[in-house]
Amino acid sequence: MFGKFGGYLAAGTGVMGLVLGLVLGGVWAGSSTVNAKPSASASASSSPTESSTVEGNPADIPGDDEVLDSATAAEMKLVNDPKFPQVRYQFQLDFFKLAIANCENLEKNGAVLTFLDGRTAILGKNKEGAVARINYDSSGKEENRYVVLEEVICMPKYFHDEALRKSSGNLRSFYHLDPMGDGETKQYAWHQHVNSAELSTVYFTFEGGVLNDITDYDAEYYYDADVAFGLTKAQKALLQDVES
Repeated sequence: MFGKFGGYLAAGTGVMGLVLGLVLGGVWAGSSTVNAKPSASASASSSPTESSTVEGNPADIPGDDEVLDSATAAEMKLVNDPKFPQVRYQFQLDFFKLAIANCENLEKNGAVLTFLDGRTAILGKNKEGAVARINYDSSGKEENRYVVLEEVICMPKYFHDEALRKSSGNLRSFYHLDPMGDGETKQYAWHQHVNSAELSTVYFTFEGGVLNDITDYDAEYYYDADVAFGLTKAQKALLQDVES
């Protein structure tokens, strides 16, 4: 776990450089252009061509001739999939497919989050079909319960759904994605702006295609959380009673 933490800190340093690059390059977080640019300048837009425009302005697609050091040649292959208009490279397509499948797993089966300090949380749908969450402290006492407006595990799926609705490129947010692992363990740093200059960074770790760890160091309820899908009947019943 601590080795992974060190890797995340290193990735965080890259994120700071990314933020400075965005500022110096004049890229405003509220831009309607959909861009995905890993830290080594590989980029993606809502379309895999440089001729796309948004509201009459040329799409900003820098660095297409550079190769991301942490990605293989196969992962850097350009793709053009109308089902994923926000994707430019193969590694991005791989990530979105994994992230969407795991979000759907959460929505269908629920999940348990376990933190290093002993805290836990259960997530699953309430009786109205919204994703609800109940947090417990290290002694197992309930801290709070609520309906999640934007579930972190599902952020890439939300982005994907918006991209499908607005395939012309007029999205109100854009993302950056850094691949950090290979083999059976796939790790990604997901960076996203949503109508603001603040950069949200979430680390996804997949083992055999299943999300087993998610981390947002700026969010107490997602600080290095182990993920296990599936709930007991009792847990499902508790979540059913969470009001929207």
